[in-house]
Amino acid sequence: MRTVAGLICIVLLAGCEARSETSATPPTPAPLPKFSFRGMVSGETTLVQARDDLKIVEQCRPSSDEIAVYCDLVGFSLADRPVLDEFVSFKDAKFSGMILETSAEDFDHHIQALKQAYGLPCQVDSEPLQNAFGAQFSGDVATWCFDQGQLTFSRHMRDNVQNSELVFQPTLPPSPAKPYSAESL
Repeated sequence: MRTVAGLICIVLLAGCEARSETSATPPTPAPLPKFSFRGMVSGETTLVQARDDLKIVEQCRPSSDEIAVYCDLVGFSLADRPVLDEFVSFKDAKFSGMILETSAEDFDHHIQALKQAYGLPCQVDSEPLQNAFGAQFSGDVATWCFDQGQLTFSRHMRDNVQNSELVFQPTLPPSPAKPYSAESL
């Protein structure tokens, strides 16, 4: 009798352990989408394609460190509202990032257009901002996650609260380790 009770207990415990192991396994997250903007796809669209085929960039110039090329967008608006300043960057001749400045008054209009284009943000934050005169502003920030970076839209720029800022920042791979050599000392 004691043996049968022990076997029942072992069987029940094994079933409980099996159930807890399967329920503890987190679901596999869906892969993140590629970031695309005005026909340019991050890490894929070349400078030549953006300039010659899409005809979306002009006045390209190398960055000061000559690692990237910065270009202005041609005749550009965002969701039918003016853009105050903008540039896109190309690293290794491929679209890698952008910065757009818009009026903070258009933030709500633009956030709706961005949600329509990219879905709900993966992260939303709000922290109060205050200028040197004590005026306070809403520091709303929405971030969309993509396979090669993040798109962040801030209601107010830190250095100019009258403007909003839309930034696609690539996720940079770690720099390859340089092999050790006596010459590098």
